[in-house]
Amino acid sequence: MVKIIGIAGTAKNTGKTTTTLALLEETQKRKIKTGLTSIGYDGEEIDNVTGLPKPRIMVSCGNIVAIAEKCLDVSTAEIEIIERTDFSTPLGKIMIGVINKEGLVVLAGPNKSKDLKIIISLLKKHGSKFIIIDGALNRLVR
Repeated sequence: MVKIIGIAGTAKNTGKTTTTLALLEETQKRKIKTGLTSIGYDGEEIDNVTGLPKPRIMVSCGNIVAIAEKCLDVSTAEIEIIERTDFSTPLGKIMIGVINKEGLVVLAGPNKSKDLKIIISLLKKHGSKFIIIDGALNRLVR
């Protein structure tokens, strides 16, 4: 059975990404193939709104990400694209990729609930046993 966890918060800097990182660390210790996406913009070095440092997202080999095209350019992890979608975001189309070399990722994923449901099914299709969806302030997918 695949477990899916969405992380939500009531304000900026309340620990959504930090919680995501704790879950990711635990799944990596247990060698659970994990799918990861965001309904916001996560993993950047400095917050675009507050100018404060942000937690970075380190991913291990074998995990799966749903990531916007332009985020690939600023991620240090080696990501092999295994599926492309037609879901558009301000940062390009959403891609499904497998991590071939550990590194940092910057994530931006779907912003519509129907797209998120399909992304979850794609993460499952590609072998994710645990799926983490990093939330965003004032954003619920509709």
